[in-house]
Amino acid sequence: MKKLVEVELMVHRETLEAVHVSDCGEQSQAKWIPISQISNWEAVAGQLSGVPGKGASPTAAMQRAVVCILQIPEWLAVEKGFSADPFMADGADLFGEWQ
Repeated sequence: MKKLVEVELMVHRETLEAVHVSDCGEQSQAKWIPISQISNWEAVAGQLSGVPGKGASPTAAMQRAVVCILQIPEWLAVEKGFSADPFMADGADLFGEWQ
């Protein structure tokens, strides 16, 4: 079973297969995360109406970026350089159970 972590990220763009996110608010620092790796995608998707899709201008994307908490595998958060929620780093999983 993969360990999930929660990361607070700004969603700059969205496609049918991935979201372009950053932890600093700078689109130039954003990285793509596959939607298939976001365990709480249905909840997050409801927050994203108005986020520009593929082909939108960077200016429009920055004006409509949305901050969301994504639940993604720990390995992906580390690979992309996103820091996990500090509570999660203490050894508790998403449901508050200690490892």
